[in-house]
Order: sequence, then structure tokens, then C-alpha cells
Amino acid sequence: MAPKRVCLIGAGPSGMCVLYWLDQLKRQGVTDLPEVVCYEKQNNWGGLWNYTWRTGTDDNGEAVHGSKFDSNRDSQRIRT
Repeated sequence: MAPKRVCLIGAGPSGMCVLYWLDQLKRQGVTDLPEVVCYEKQNNWGGLWNYTWRTGTDDNGEAVHGSKFDSNRDSQRIRT
């Protein structure tokens, strides 16, 4: 049987969680895992964790997402 193929949309918190746990299963020797391709719209992974001061649209005309945290190191300081 051909291996399953999965398209993961977004490398934000949820997408990164899926990728992390699939990697952990692979390291544990699980062999029947799907082939995964992850697509991310932004130029960096992280989604809401990817802090940016930019607003409006990016260089490609896409809306800039709202960052939730001031930095990846300090998730206790939530932007208001």
C-alpha cells in the first residue's frame, strides 16, 4: 500500500505541534507515519509566536498577522 500523504497548512503553534510529535514518533521507530508537507504563508514559522512590529500588508500584499507575544522567549508578556 502506498504511504499516506498529508498537507499541513500553517507552521504556527498547532502546525509546529503536529510536526514535533510526528518527528518524536519517527525517532521512536514508528514506521507507518504519513509523508508530511507543511506550507506556511509567512516568511518564517511560528504564526502568532512570530513577533513583528509590522502592520497592514507584507511585501506580497498579504495581511500581516497580529502577534500575540512580544518575543518567543517571554510568552508571559501578552501584547495589549
